Amino acid sequence: MFDTNAISALVQHCAGWEQFARRIDGLTTDQRLISTITLSELQTMIAEAEAPEAKRILIWRVLLNFQFLHFDELAAVHAGRIRAYLEPRGIKTGPMDTLLAAHALSAGGRIEPNQELLTRNRGRPASP
Repeated sequence: MFDTNAISALVQHCAGWEQFARRIDGLTTDQRLISTITLSELQTMIAEAEAPEAKRILIWRVLLNFQFLHFDELAAVHAGRIRAYLEPRGIKTGPMDTLLAAHALSAGGRIEPNQELLTRNRGRPASP
C-alpha cells in the first residue's frame, strides 16, 4: 500500500522518483494499492494548492495507475489495537499514520516506502 509521501514523490518528481516509478511498473495491478485514507490526504493537498486544478490533474495522472482500497471494519479494529498499544507507551504517531498502518495490516500488506509505523506495530503488542 502506497502512502501520501510515495504518491507525492511521484507527482513532484522528487529525488529518486524515476527508480521508484520503475519499481512500481514492475508490480501487478493488484499490488498497486492506495488507501482511501491516502486519497483524503491527497485531496487536502489539492485544496490547499496555489493552483488546485493543475495539482488535481498531476495527482490523478499518477493515481490512474493504482487501485483504491476502502477503509473497512477490519481496518478499524486494527486501528483501535494499534492506538491502544501505542498511547500508554508514549509512542507518538499522527492519527492518519495510525489509520494507514491499520489499513495496510487489514489488507495483509505493508506501507511503501515508509514502513516505520507498520514495522513497529503489527496490530498487536510487540517490542517498540
